Amino acid sequence: MDKLQGIPAPSDSYQPEEWLASTVLACNDASSDPLEGISVALFEGKEIPFTELAKLKAEALFGKEHFAKHGASPGFLTKLLDSAIRLPLQAHPDCEKAASLYNSKYGKTEAWIILDGRNDEVEKPYLLLGFNENLNEELFRREALSGKMSRSLEMFHKYCPALGEVFLINGGLPHAIGPGNFIMEIMEPSDWVVQPERFCWDRELSIAERYGDVEPNKALDVFHFTREPDSINKARLNPLTLDVGKGYSVISLIDRNAVKFFGAMKLKLSGQWSWNSHGTPFAVGVITKGCCEVISEKHSLRLRGGDSIFIPFSCGNTIFRGNAEIIFALPPCL
Repeated sequence: MDKLQGIPAPSDSYQPEEWLASTVLACNDASSDPLEGISVALFEGKEIPFTELAKLKAEALFGKEHFAKHGASPGFLTKLLDSAIRLPLQAHPDCEKAASLYNSKYGKTEAWIILDGRNDEVEKPYLLLGFNENLNEELFRREALSGKMSRSLEMFHKYCPALGEVFLINGGLPHAIGPGNFIMEIMEPSDWVVQPERFCWDRELSIAERYGDVEPNKALDVFHFTREPDSINKARLNPLTLDVGKGYSVISLIDRNAVKFFGAMKLKLSGQWSWNSHGTPFAVGVITKGCCEVISEKHSLRLRGGDSIFIPFSCGNTIFRGNAEIIFALPPCL
């Protein structure tokens, strides 16, 4: 992530994520920041919390219909995640469990877009996704409550993803992101997670970080304890070219009409392209390669790799010009 953003002397830290256009507070028991998870927006020359901007300009940002259903929020959450280690085994609640356990209208179905991988790792970057034929729910629960899950690791399908692959992780599907993966994540706007392992590498997790405010054995009901012999192929989404013109191509990565919770598309730019909504009221964009200029009726921005932007409902005629790849995260269908 540091390399993409052009940060001098890139290095790893205990903060491997960047949340984009976020109105979601992080459920991080170890944080001293009361606004952790809330994005910072550059607006009229000043930095302000994105939640504040969303309240000031809700209908201009999101459109009247979206605002009526989702309030002053994009209705989804976008992240960049660059993990140097295997992250803990975990699952997120589906909508039913989110309502019963967290009194939330949002679960946490999410999608992963593989941006890059570290080739200098001892082991190739991998994903753990779905229970295999070794699933033993009683053993999994016993190890989960102890926090040491060495035998449970053998219960997961292991897969080394290719760059550009896209996966849909439905709520309840158990998973873990292995070391060396650089991923763009798009998800329902929540931070609900059950991650029963006691340690994230060398850092011990608190009970609250592992289970939230839910009694541990009950929280484990978030996991769908089902053997999925074809979980990798079931989770993989196939890109679809939407539009090709002189100096650009537009590719659907996640069909928001099919997934419902969010969508995504990629712009490959080698000239000029006009944003005309493509059937979506607004978008969160991340420049993943190259650089470009974004020109609206009143403003222009120069963007390079790692920059992120919000394209509002009220943006009007907006032109992208340059040589770049941009991934747009799109809102849920109304």
